Formats: sequence, structure tokens, C-alpha cells
Amino acid sequence: MPIFTTLSSASARGFGLRGGAVRKKVPPSSVEYLLVSAGGGPGYQGGSGAGGYLSQTTSQIAGDIKYTVTIPAGGGGKGGNTIWSGGDINIFANGGGHGGTGVGGSGGGCHRDQDHGNGAGPAAGPGLGHSGGAGHHGQWGGSGGGGGAGAAGGGSRGGREDWDGGGDGGAGLQNAITGTQVWYAGGGGGGGQPCNQPLAAGGQGGGGHGGNNCAQASAAQANTGGGGGGGGGNAQSGNGGSGVLILAHTNGPDEPTVGAGLTYTKDASSRSGHTFYKFTQGTDTISW
Repeated sequence: MPIFTTLSSASARGFGLRGGAVRKKVPPSSVEYLLVSAGGGPGYQGGSGAGGYLSQTTSQIAGDIKYTVTIPAGGGGKGGNTIWSGGDINIFANGGGHGGTGVGGSGGGCHRDQDHGNGAGPAAGPGLGHSGGAGHHGQWGGSGGGGGAGAAGGGSRGGREDWDGGGDGGAGLQNAITGTQVWYAGGGGGGGQPCNQPLAAGGQGGGGHGGNNCAQASAAQANTGGGGGGGGGNAQSGNGGSGVLILAHTNGPDEPTVGAGLTYTKDASSRSGHTFYKFTQGTDTISW
């Protein structure tokens, strides 16, 4: 007849087993990150500036630490800051400045009553971008484009004090952390006046286009940190684009535990040999 034997917990430990113990997760030794804050939203006619942009690698990841992640929504006014912090990590970038007078990760473009662009965020500020473009002073002058992570916003065009077109938004920057080159943090196009002038383009990287007397400005693309387009004439300005945080590491380490307050996607196939996590909304913690 069969013989059944029950091991005590002490005997189990003697065989190298740990009763009730849970294996600790193995964090990655280094993590690449792309952090982009939200772009600026409606101001006064000028194109809004893009959110601050940071892209580096860190080896400061530790187990048993809850890292706070905050992804700001796009909207009006100055853009919110994207944040990743905890333990030895404290990473954030300035949100984009709103059109007209905004200072931020990148500056908002000047409205028609200003003749110079607002500067980008403070020189010591993280994610520093570029300034907004110049407006053209006059009752019906055009407004400057918002600054982008890669270039300043363009000045109003037309060469007259009246009936000017808006300036294009400044270009953002490309990043291939997901395995494909993608543009982020473009400035919003400035608002213009006449219907016969082309709408000011948003900068590459999700910036919204400007408006004029015959067309509304557009909002920036979500999760790019692009600046909203400036309204011109009777047009309303567009909202800024929401922020984003992408973390990537080589395959092997354990998957992090992500709080329910964060919206994210995991991708282990788009970039050879790597897994990345794209956080697009909310605030909560992640840990290994």
C-alpha cells in the first residue's frame, strides 16, 4: 500500500524550500525613459508652447520602493508636469506655456499686441525647450507660434500690421524608445486674421494648428505634449496635448506592479530585445 509522508516546515527548509515565502521581484539594472509634460492650452491668440521633454537612462531603480507616476491631462492654461519620483529618482519636466504670455517647458507665441516671443522655461528648469515666436503689432496683426522641444516658434507672417497670418509652431524632437521614431513636444501654430492666409501649422510632435476668422484652431495630439493652436479673429484656441512617460529595459527583469490609478500599455514585441511600458493617464505608484 502507498506510504504518505508529510514534511514539517522545518524539514522543508532543510530541503531548500521556504514555506509561505514569496520570491522578490527582480528590478531592471537600468531603465531608459522618455518623459514629456503636457503642452500649454488656450491663452490669447498666440500658439501654445510644448511641454518639457527629457530622455535619458537611469540605473537608480531599486526593489521594494513605490515610485509615484503622474501624467497630466491636456487642457487650458499652462500645461501640467509629468512626474516620476521615489527613492533616488526625482524626474519631472515643466509643462508648456500658454499662448500670448505663457512661460513653461517651451514658451507660448506672442499675441498680436506683442512684438517678441515669451522665453522658454527658466534656464535651470528641467526639460527646457524653446521660446515662442513674435507677433505683429496691430489691430488685426497675426500671432507667433508656440515653441517646441526642438525649435522656436515662428513669427507671424504677412508683413503688415493688419491682416497677418499666424506663425508656425516650433518642431519637437524624435525619439525611438518604442522601436519606431516618433515625434513629441511640437509647438502650437499661432492665430491669424485673414481667411486667405493659410492656417499656421502646428510643430511636428503633436502641435495644434492655428485658427483665423474662418477656421477654428485645433487641439494638440494626446500624449505628445504638443502645444494647442492659437485662435485668431473669432476662433477659439485649442487645448494642449497630455503628457506621457515611457519606460524601457532589456527583456528579463520582472514586470512592475502598477497601481490602478494609472492607464498604461505593455509592449514586449515592437522593439527587439526590449520591453516598454507607456503611461498615458492618471497618477499612482509603480514598484518592482
